[in-house]
Amino acid sequence: MNEAPPTGGWYEPKQHGNARKVLGVAFDGQTWSNLAYLLLALPLGVLYFTVLAAVVTVGGGLIALVVGAAILVAAAFAWPLVAEFERGMANGMLGTRIEPLPFKQAVEPGLWPMVSARLSSTSTWQSLLYLFLRLPIGMFAFVAGIVGFVLAPFTLTMSLHIINGAAFVVARLTEALLQPWDTNT
Repeated sequence: MNEAPPTGGWYEPKQHGNARKVLGVAFDGQTWSNLAYLLLALPLGVLYFTVLAAVVTVGGGLIALVVGAAILVAAAFAWPLVAEFERGMANGMLGTRIEPLPFKQAVEPGLWPMVSARLSSTSTWQSLLYLFLRLPIGMFAFVAGIVGFVLAPFTLTMSLHIINGAAFVVARLTEALLQPWDTNT
């Protein structure tokens, strides 16, 4: 029997079992999907940065020849596809709803209007900037994911007063022996 949410106020679905109450996040599939996204950020960021840097460098170095311009134009049509893959991965793994980038469309048929529309579109350059920034963002996300994953078991064993930052410290033996009865400290 499914419980219908009330019409107003805060609705909290029923929790099943004591383990889910204490370790609810660990049993949530979205948690593991988010962690996988964080851990994929570094290798994908390195891949994007390496390929784009190589393509832009080779294309820019050969710009005096026709082949350099062709490489750069082909890259300008390829990197939005990679950015679209990233958008789909974020929507699928993180449960977000990121809309596709709006690219300018050619008003006339032909190769030159299509290339001109793609190169004058701000979405083309936004997607390139995002893919280049994916490396530093990926390094930060990877470190955050690893640190969070490694430190999670340690935080389960800590008392709540230590996690909150306020801990009562007994410095001397007399304090330890007299503390329950001493109200002047």
